[in-house]
Amino acid sequence: MTNGYAKYHLRWVKNNKNEEVIFSEIGESPSWKVIPLQDGLGIAKLKTQKLGLGITIFHWKFSLTEKAIGKKIELFKMESTYPERALAIASAFGGTVGFLDSDLSEECLVGPDTELFRLLEGVNTTISLYGSPKIELIHFRVSERRLKILLGDEATSKLYEALELKHPPYCHLQKTSLNIRAPLYSAIQNANIKQENIFFPQIKIIEYLTSLISKSSVNSGRDFNAKLDKATEELHRILSSADESVEPLLSLAKANNVSPRILDAEFKKRFNLSSFAYTLCKGLDDAHLELSSKDTPLKVISANLGYKHVNHFSAAFKKKFGYSPSKLRK
Repeated sequence: MTNGYAKYHLRWVKNNKNEEVIFSEIGESPSWKVIPLQDGLGIAKLKTQKLGLGITIFHWKFSLTEKAIGKKIELFKMESTYPERALAIASAFGGTVGFLDSDLSEECLVGPDTELFRLLEGVNTTISLYGSPKIELIHFRVSERRLKILLGDEATSKLYEALELKHPPYCHLQKTSLNIRAPLYSAIQNANIKQENIFFPQIKIIEYLTSLISKSSVNSGRDFNAKLDKATEELHRILSSADESVEPLLSLAKANNVSPRILDAEFKKRFNLSSFAYTLCKGLDDAHLELSSKDTPLKVISANLGYKHVNHFSAAFKKKFGYSPSKLRK
């Protein structure tokens, strides 16, 4: 059975006669394959490698001539149909590489800090270079079936969610830190094509994929902390400005997808009182101001604060201020 991952038609966008022609068919190449670029723009070197585990790597090195530097160079189209859906990841080093898929209207630019993630059942992509003298492109694919075997269904789903590949067009550009990408680059760059030496890049690719999930989890944690911080500040604002007894804890917790217990604990950590105790203290402060400046009856003030009996209000007032409400009015 022919492996669909090993056969790609490489088609120049145009040659010196302004014609689109098939240049070559890419198969597995255990050593660097030199491909001259059209119109004397430079050379490309390609090494392809099947690592097993459903993983295929394409490692490109482009060296451009002086007349190509600083320009956008449309190079070729890659065309292939896969036997099953695959996750494709592209990383560029030393310059920028453009990917324009046939079903997308905008070109995706892959650079030193940006990677391209796609879920594909085949490829019909125009590749362009943005004229740096030396550019490396690492492009690898993992079949979805093998990915689920390696990571498990749940982790694969989390990976797709982290890479925003859960819904069409199944294509996403994402900034990835160097500390995540560098070990992968080193492993692939130094991979030996001999079968007994492919396990190191296999392991590094799996570590790289799981690190993308971990990064997403960290970001999710940051998002949660940001929501919790926002909800805590909003709770404090509402409790501080309310003219009557209110209970915003449950509604704020629900609106920010935060547990009421966690929100209340964060509030207490920041303001040294639970939201309930804070509300009581603020009510007593307001009552103190009203007692000293107005003739509002104690019974009315007590009822407005939610106390069922005036003596309960008086006891709370005395505990906070050291004297009773009646003494304040004398």
